Amino acid sequence: MSPLNAESLDEIKENFSNTYHSGSNALMIFTSQDLISGGNYTLEDKNELKLYSIPYIHHFKNASWYNYFVKFALGYSSYIEDGEVGGPFEKSRLLVETYAARVGVGVRFKTEYNLDFILSTSFIYSYTNGDFNYGSQELKDTLSPVDSILNSSYNNYTSEITAGAAYHKIIADYKPYATFDASIFHTSSSFELADYTIQSYYLKLKAGVITPPLVTLYDIPIKLEGYFAQSHLNGEMSDIFSVENYSVLGTTFHLDATRYSEYISELYINFNILRGHNIEGYNYGIGASF
Repeated sequence: MSPLNAESLDEIKENFSNTYHSGSNALMIFTSQDLISGGNYTLEDKNELKLYSIPYIHHFKNASWYNYFVKFALGYSSYIEDGEVGGPFEKSRLLVETYAARVGVGVRFKTEYNLDFILSTSFIYSYTNGDFNYGSQELKDTLSPVDSILNSSYNNYTSEITAGAAYHKIIADYKPYATFDASIFHTSSSFELADYTIQSYYLKLKAGVITPPLVTLYDIPIKLEGYFAQSHLNGEMSDIFSVENYSVLGTTFHLDATRYSEYISELYINFNILRGHNIEGYNYGIGASF
């Protein structure tokens, strides 16, 4: 049941808690872990989700068969849910904003068969603020006993564990690759006199290819990357957004920056579209290799 259509205090508390928690997890699932990115998505019943993320990953040079890495990210999300047309909440609107910071560590194991295995863990702190616009004085008077729940702020704490594999090869200067990732997100916080936790599971299979330089613009060689990804979402977050499976089709331009910078080796410009059951949208991003 949507928080805007809840008929009891307990339902309102539970549903709003889950909606708030989903904001911090959405940042980690729908945004890129490699690029400064933004995204706009339309969910079930035309609800809107906007996401912005600034990540950073640093790989250490260790042995030939493994290396450690650390990752950081800052993110912001806004989730807007309007009341059902024709219902008592028709003129109401829920705005949930989340600000998140993430820190994580991981290790990549390399094999002689062009196959890598990755294991990482992260901790995510997020601050969530809810703003419920009643739309009418009558509705505000009716829901006055739960106003502190509908308009409130909470601290959320999320732990994430991800395991993955990556296959990569070079064929006639083309670089095809395939990756698989499986993640578990566990979020907890206190919500109006009660502690709440939600758990979500995320699977992603991605395949793509990076071309050799195709064109040169202002003495900058440009490579093109095309990719397709299929994702599956399960757990409470899937129930909240009514989203299970979705696909992403995208392209990335790789710009060789060595001619103009001794610190940046490559720049990336990415754009993709996302389609799935009860969700559609697009994402854009920029990034760099140092």
